[in-house]
Amino acid sequence: MHDITINSGDRTNNYCEAWNRRFEILLGHKSPSVWTTLEVLGDDAAKAATMFVRHGSGRLEPRRVRKSARDFQQRMQHLCSELGDGSRDMASFLRAVGHSIRLIG
Repeated sequence: MHDITINSGDRTNNYCEAWNRRFEILLGHKSPSVWTTLEVLGDDAAKAATMFVRHGSGRLEPRRVRKSARDFQQRMQHLCSELGDGSRDMASFLRAVGHSIRLIG
């Protein structure tokens, strides 16, 4: 996770979660017919093909990132850098990471 954070990598599989959620919304209900499912899969395949063509031609739009997620990523990168260069010890690092996490509830 440290290397992923330093290199601005993805820490979750949100792509899969996003696709599952979008697919559920496209289906429209919990028990779709086979025909509805096939139609939705065809639509999704067409969107994916369009995205590949746009990517190949260099016209793919950058993904949108919420400001809060971008700020959190920058904060984690800064903390990992401080730990790596020795300006922060492990206890201080863990305390700072704990203070950076926002609990929802």
